[in-house]
Amino acid sequence: MKVMKTIFKMLCVLFFLVILIFVVALIGESYKVSDKVINGKNTKVEIKSIWGKKMFEAMIDSKGFYHGEFKSWHLFKKDLLRVKSHFKNGFLHGEQKDYDRSGKLIMVRTWKEGKLIQAYILDNRILKEISEDKWSRHIKIQPKNQLRAKKYEL
Repeated sequence: MKVMKTIFKMLCVLFFLVILIFVVALIGESYKVSDKVINGKNTKVEIKSIWGKKMFEAMIDSKGFYHGEFKSWHLFKKDLLRVKSHFKNGFLHGEQKDYDRSGKLIMVRTWKEGKLIQAYILDNRILKEISEDKWSRHIKIQPKNQLRAKKYEL
């Protein structure tokens, strides 16, 4: 009985810590839209940060939809790219590259207006194509709705 009570107390403490971490992350989360010069052209960019650490940067169009390059970084690794992809009118479009925490390329996907059309995964240091029937095992398929900047005013 004592062992059960001890285990229960430990689980309660663990649950509390997980909730606390989640709440702290939410409080520290911020979004902003700013102007940035890219290839000599003034472009709007949405930036999401958690406690001052940039988590992602997405180019946006005049309607607030993601359009152009999207970059996301690993949370606890300074300036280490996690995902680099492209959007067209709010939909994933073109090549998307995923990197592990050491900076090594681990997956490449090709999208066409929000629909996944090809995927490769690193296997023994070689990118190998994943057949469509196995995509769900390796890839979280994005929703087909358009992605819009959170803090954009028309």
